[in-house]
Amino acid sequence: MEEITDCIYTLQSKDNIQIVYNDFLRKVNKKQESLGSKYYLFLLQTLLCNIPEFSMTDLKAHLETLLEDTLDYQAVETAFFGLIIYNEEEENNRKESFLKSFKQFWNSIPHELQSMEIISLFVDFANTQYTVARLSHIFSLLKFIVENDVIPARKACEAVLNSSHLKFEYSNVWIQSLNFLLYFLPLMDYKSVRAVFSILLCKVKSELPERIMNSQLYLVEETKRIIDLGLDRSVCLLPSYFVLNEIYKLYPVDNFHPHWVLGKDFTSFTNSFKPLAQMVSIIGHSSLTPVIGYTSFSNVWNLDPATLRYPLKGPLPYNKKLLESQKNLIRYVISQPYSREFVCAMLGLKKQQKQRCEALEEVLVDLIMMAMEKNESSVDGDNYLKLLWQHLSSQLIFFILFQFVSFPHMVKLLHKKLLNKNLTKGRDQLMWVLLQFISGSIQKSSLSAFSHIIKLFETLYPGKEPLPVPTLINADNVSSFSMACIWVHLSKKARLESNQHDTMVSYGAPITLSKQLEFLSERVQKPHDDYEIVLLCNAYSTSSDVFSLQMNEIMSKICDSTTVKLPKNCLASGSVVPLDMKLLDSLTAHTKMSLIHNIVTRINQFAASSTQLHQDQQQVLALSPALVETYSRLLVYMEIELLGIKSFISQVLPNVIKRKAWSILHGLLEMFSYRLHHIQSHYRMSLISSLHNVVPVSDLDKVQIQMCVVTTVLKLIMGFGSSDLQAQLSSQRYTTEPSVILSKDCEELNKVLILTMARAIHVTGADSLPFTWCESIVKESLKLTPHRWSSYTLASFPAPLQLICSQESVVEDVNGKVLMSVVEKHYRKLKTLNEEETVSYFNEKEQAEIFLCIVWKVLLEHNRITPVCHQILTNLSSKSHSSKPLANGCKFFADYLVFDFKYINNQQNAAQVSKRFQYLNDIIWKYEIIPLDRLILSLTLRPHDEKSSQICFYIIKWLLLQPAELKSRVKKFASENTPQHWTQVDWNERHTAYHDQYPERYYYEGILEANNITLPNLQYQPTYFGNICLRFLPVFEILIHRLIEVSQWNTLDLILKEYFPLFKFLEQPITYLYNTLHYYEKKLKENAIIKRKLMLSICTLSGNLLDGIFSTEIIEFINKDSDTWVPSIDYFVELFQRFITATFFNKSRSSYPSFDWRFNEFLNSTTLALYATCLELMILPISAEDVGHAIVDLVTMCHGSNQTLIKSNFMEWINTAALLLTSLPRSYLNVVNIKVCDVIQTLAKKTLSSTSTLPSFFDFHEDGCNLYEDRVLAMFHATWLHATMGQFYTLSRFLQETLKPLIHNETQLLFVFCMFGPFLQRFQEERSGTLFEIAKEFYYLLEQVCRSCVSLVFVDLIADFLYHIKYMFAGDHLRDAVESTLHSFHPSLQNKLKFMVFPKKEDISHQ
Repeated sequence: MEEITDCIYTLQSKDNIQIVYNDFLRKVNKKQESLGSKYYLFLLQTLLCNIPEFSMTDLKAHLETLLEDTLDYQAVETAFFGLIIYNEEEENNRKESFLKSFKQFWNSIPHELQSMEIISLFVDFANTQYTVARLSHIFSLLKFIVENDVIPARKACEAVLNSSHLKFEYSNVWIQSLNFLLYFLPLMDYKSVRAVFSILLCKVKSELPERIMNSQLYLVEETKRIIDLGLDRSVCLLPSYFVLNEIYKLYPVDNFHPHWVLGKDFTSFTNSFKPLAQMVSIIGHSSLTPVIGYTSFSNVWNLDPATLRYPLKGPLPYNKKLLESQKNLIRYVISQPYSREFVCAMLGLKKQQKQRCEALEEVLVDLIMMAMEKNESSVDGDNYLKLLWQHLSSQLIFFILFQFVSFPHMVKLLHKKLLNKNLTKGRDQLMWVLLQFISGSIQKSSLSAFSHIIKLFETLYPGKEPLPVPTLINADNVSSFSMACIWVHLSKKARLESNQHDTMVSYGAPITLSKQLEFLSERVQKPHDDYEIVLLCNAYSTSSDVFSLQMNEIMSKICDSTTVKLPKNCLASGSVVPLDMKLLDSLTAHTKMSLIHNIVTRINQFAASSTQLHQDQQQVLALSPALVETYSRLLVYMEIELLGIKSFISQVLPNVIKRKAWSILHGLLEMFSYRLHHIQSHYRMSLISSLHNVVPVSDLDKVQIQMCVVTTVLKLIMGFGSSDLQAQLSSQRYTTEPSVILSKDCEELNKVLILTMARAIHVTGADSLPFTWCESIVKESLKLTPHRWSSYTLASFPAPLQLICSQESVVEDVNGKVLMSVVEKHYRKLKTLNEEETVSYFNEKEQAEIFLCIVWKVLLEHNRITPVCHQILTNLSSKSHSSKPLANGCKFFADYLVFDFKYINNQQNAAQVSKRFQYLNDIIWKYEIIPLDRLILSLTLRPHDEKSSQICFYIIKWLLLQPAELKSRVKKFASENTPQHWTQVDWNERHTAYHDQYPERYYYEGILEANNITLPNLQYQPTYFGNICLRFLPVFEILIHRLIEVSQWNTLDLILKEYFPLFKFLEQPITYLYNTLHYYEKKLKENAIIKRKLMLSICTLSGNLLDGIFSTEIIEFINKDSDTWVPSIDYFVELFQRFITATFFNKSRSSYPSFDWRFNEFLNSTTLALYATCLELMILPISAEDVGHAIVDLVTMCHGSNQTLIKSNFMEWINTAALLLTSLPRSYLNVVNIKVCDVIQTLAKKTLSSTSTLPSFFDFHEDGCNLYEDRVLAMFHATWLHATMGQFYTLSRFLQETLKPLIHNETQLLFVFCMFGPFLQRFQEERSGTLFEIAKEFYYLLEQVCRSCVSLVFVDLIADFLYHIKYMFAGDHLRDAVESTLHSFHPSLQNKLKFMVFPKKEDISHQ
């Protein structure tokens, strides 16, 4: 009862009492309180009626009365100055009396009014006193009540600083205020000091006048005294890191101009943080560049989209280069083909959002200007410049399409930059680039958006003579009509808008364009050749009447009413000659989009008609070979991606599958398998998922298309880049639902996916990362297609994957006893059944899966395959049966073959072995039951023990090397064809002739022929590109890897010698060889001969080794038999120089060939240079460690005659070394850490004293004029900046296990801080847990050093670094580490770090 009453009386606020009253009333009404509670309602009502309303005016009057009363005695003292004896005790009594009165006043104020406003009234009263004595007296009273904890010191100080009377010209107020602050600042907690000091700095900045009189100098001194108190590191009122932050808030780093009174102090203070800024900066960051197409994006490449600056963490005086706009970096990235996704990631641009980036506009304009300048010094027909303009056009369309840049603003900026420059040689190419956008957007935009085009035209085409019309229009001079085409589009738009004020309508066409416009007008009715049609399409793409006629003319060239013969007597409509790439390049993007739209429309029409014809059991006419080939060529244009590859995946393919137009599907899948070189990883995943859903379709009764689907999926999986695959599979969609990218019935495809994952994990170093994504896919694959792995394949897997696969694998069938007994059982049953019963019996799942084994038994016993086998095979392949023999039975047949050969081999019956080989060859080539590529794939992937694997690979060896069938096909195909398909015009003719000579059949017709039975009339799917040779290439790739795993060097050598002509058709020969040497680095470590032969066969003899890709030294080495070559330092210098020209191409032309990257295995010359250089280094007949040391020593030693060369562009050499080491196997990369350990051990001898200056690695010069340890640090930074996430993740273990035992003195500690400091931000964004681990290790290292050293010299620097980690990255996550180590630190350091740990909130609440 009493407690409740007391509670009510302490409420004080009328509002609070009203709230309690309402609450009690509600409870009483709901009968939640007893009737006795009505007494409290009465009490509350009484209080509500009697508590007075408070007003600020009343409070102010009351406060002023209290203060005036204290000043009465002050007036007497003033009047009788010199006559009154001062009595300290009496003075104290007066203060105590005031304190008592003020407390009563303060406590009578409602709690919510006890705010800064009351304290401000107190301060304002003091500041308005007319004598110094009165002012001083009031401040002394304020000081007294603060000392007695009536008012918090922080609030009092803030009120003093926020007073409107605190002005520099009011000297008395200024002095009294600063003295007040000076007294209390050391007494407050550091958070209060920070808040007060922040306001103080703002006040000083706003109040200090630029001109100060002599009479005011004492005010300046007082001001400096209190400012210096905050800046004084020895006093340590708060972390100096906070002070720096407050200074930079007022005076940013890039505009650091403090008042001259404080300039020296502030500059000295901020400069003291330069070592910290260096400690957390990557050396030469602004000079390092990624490799587009290899480097996986990380936050180290992030730039602010508005300023193009690095988003640096913390208020630090960073190096000027880091604070500058990184235009060179973004310009370099944009200039690389296929870089647009990387650019968007760098700038944080999202396609779903409209984010105009003006800085990006400027960079694109700069690149166009660079191209214009290069044109001035180029020769006609320069392929490099042609590719550059194509690339700029593609980039421009992309960035404008997603509204990242504004086209009118870009043209305006271009015009401004070109205004006073005589750059006319590249004007046609520039107008061609602008035409790409204008032709496609002008219908949706107003004419005013293109006004600056006219100004640009007047600047670039100043002449008064008409531009000439070439006598023959071709790909090289189509661009010369670009401005004329633009004029046609703009003129039409002007007429449509009826803008009579526009000069184009009022004055007509300019004289300069008159002849060209006249030519276009004349040719509208009847163009003379293809390129004139192209010109008309480009000029009149917005005029439907003219454009439709020309587009129909183009379409008629690739799809007419005639018919043409394809392999296996398939008939297709239209032409066999596709549109030439030069002609397609001459079309504007708008025209290409229209063309691809027409092709897709024709495909959909064919799909609809083929469905009806199929239902009527009529022959389906296939798509024109020219149309399919042209479609494939159009899909390479990135600027029409939305209507190209994206539309193909999301619309065309689903529509074809929905209509069950299998002949069209077969052609489109062949196109994807053999014609497209760069398929983005997310499109690959989508297509794989779609095709896995196609195979189980119940009425998909075509063996040919089943095989095509499997081949396409196989090539799609194997075509993944390592970093792309990891990024895709680790996304949430595939970790939560892995079945979408796994086959439901094909074990081989699932195994190939896991093998590709193993390669990706190894190459990217992802084995150090959490493996949940990988585990879910492996488990799901085992669930869908139970399988296991051979011991030799498992041994090559990355450790985490190896563990998962070994734990989840199915039980082994030792020596095939189970399979042999099952086959024998069903074979005995076969002998007891008639033909009808046999067909029915083998329709069941178990019998169907092993029927190929039964066929083998039949052949061995009867020396032929009976017709009933054909009937069963046809039945199993039909739409009514879900267990296709090639999908499931091939693996059982492969196992059965091995066990059967093993059994015969044990009996040492050579005749039977020979017989079996002959029959096996007959099954493949005579009876055509199982294709050789599918059988070899199954044999290669079977998980046999050592002895069985020897038998297995012996079978493979015989099948590939003894029979002539495959060898003759390869010889024929390789001799008559070239992998440069985009340059061929007679591909279909050669393709058809090859199939006529070597037909491929899929319906087991060989069984009928062998039994003299008339062949039925079978309808094959149209084959446009594929054959056994091309299908065998991915199988060869897998086979070579398995042969390496089992050390079958002789077999591998023979296969390479026999089939090297075929390897020129590998889509990614250098990448494949790079992955092979990388993945099997340990296996091939001591086998330089095989490495040399692999490169010789795949890259040299096959014809893939083009001039300029590899160095002359390596070519000489792989073409000779000796493996004793030891490369000299000059070899590595030349290798680096060649790579640098590819990476920093703005300075000089790349020394690598200029390819059409749309059809190359690489995206750009830099990626080519990286892979080719890494391949060279892995081929060298010296150890990985020696190569690693040679690379690092080259840039860190800078010795010999190459010293000047390297130092002239030192960071470029560092960048090159880092890129190479992070792209090579871990044994090469580890050399960097070895060098670091050597430096750490050397620094053990360098102890610091009180007179020591900072170590040299805090003052790095990018010209290479540094000490060895400085260059090693730069090498470390560059290396781990380029490192993949998996490689980067190993740094914490390196620190804990390797470096930590070596650290014993301060120099070593500072070096380690400089090593890891720059990567804290990357750790935070990619692996925050690792960040906390490393930060904790810093404290343990510091504790270790404190125990080893008597004192520390750079205490402030160490403390600043730890505060930087706390406030920028770790927060309170390091509390345990700090609390456990802080007591072990030296007292000076303990004092600096005293603010590092403060009581937790729950601890404060109990105090």
